[in-house]
Amino acid sequence: MINKKEFDNQSFITKGIIEVNKSGHGYRVPEGWKAINKTGSEQRDTLYNIAADKHEDYKKVYNTKINFYDFIYMSCRIPEDTFKKAINGKYKYTRSFLAKYTVGLKLGIDEANKLFRDHSGELNLTNDFDSIVYHALRTKDDIDYFVQEVFEYTGIKLEREK
Repeated sequence: MINKKEFDNQSFITKGIIEVNKSGHGYRVPEGWKAINKTGSEQRDTLYNIAADKHEDYKKVYNTKINFYDFIYMSCRIPEDTFKKAINGKYKYTRSFLAKYTVGLKLGIDEANKLFRDHSGELNLTNDFDSIVYHALRTKDDIDYFVQEVFEYTGIKLEREK
């Protein structure tokens, strides 16, 4: 969580979600920032394994038999079909997908940054969206609060209409 006053007092070099085009260059990236853009099977396996471990931990702590994909939606607000396509390589997941995934599963900043680095570059605190993600990871924000905060501060909708 980052408070609105603190957020408004920062001067960001870039705004919004930075995605990387096919040549590997960001559309709106600070000078010197380079993404690896690795979304192959190794990273997809990593995403699945982290989520599976968090799911098992959740089931043990809360003594529940929650379905894996229900857990993903509850934790990350990522629909079942989207997560399945991402893991199977039929959906090239985005930076916003990773943001919801890392915040929702309450990953540590280092672990989240590794996923971001391998996909499209580490979290960059000179970008407004990345700054919100960083603070949400640091304070282990609830996914719904994070989604609402991103919309309130940047106008970016992270959830598709139902």
